[in-house]
Amino acid sequence: MKSLLLLNVTLSLLIASFNSLFAVNESTWQYMPANDMISNVEVSSISEKKVQLKWELMVDASNYILLVQKSHDGINFQTFGGLRGSSSKSYAFFDRIPEKNKRVHYRIKIVDATAKNVEYLSPSFSFIHKWDRHLLSTQSDNHWNVVIPSHIGENASLQVINSMGQVILKERVYNNFSNHVQVPTRGLLKGTYLVQVVSGENRWITRILKN
Repeated sequence: MKSLLLLNVTLSLLIASFNSLFAVNESTWQYMPANDMISNVEVSSISEKKVQLKWELMVDASNYILLVQKSHDGINFQTFGGLRGSSSKSYAFFDRIPEKNKRVHYRIKIVDATAKNVEYLSPSFSFIHKWDRHLLSTQSDNHWNVVIPSHIGENASLQVINSMGQVILKERVYNNFSNHVQVPTRGLLKGTYLVQVVSGENRWITRILKN
């Protein structure tokens, strides 16, 4: 019984010693702002399922690892990808699983491989991924012929917006046999108009010049 107790105490001491040797003391990590290291940050939707992040570093990043992080609340960030730094000034990374029409916050974490426990955090920048499909249309003297997408939802609407951003026409549209809507243009002033079909989070647009 005494030998078993002695064995348990010895094992506990060994485990405690092992943990103290290899444990990471998070309080020793230094999170430095990267405001003076990163510039010209750009985020853009380049396809329906791809968002591109571009930025420039004002330092030689040969010894750095660049981690790209994402957050939905601007507070809790998760790393979803990264790349190794180089002597290049310009960098680009793709978010291949973006969420449409929802605000997302991105930031770059720069890890210095030569300085133990030192990381640099860029300011976060928010973005809403939107990707508009092109709407087909033709025009005649008195109307525009707008082709309605074949897979729109039940509560879709067609809207005509003038150059002032004002909706001057709005009507419900349906998937019908003819699959198009004629928009009367008599009385419209000359200029460029935005014509869009909106169905839930999906949007199809085209711009038409009224001469």
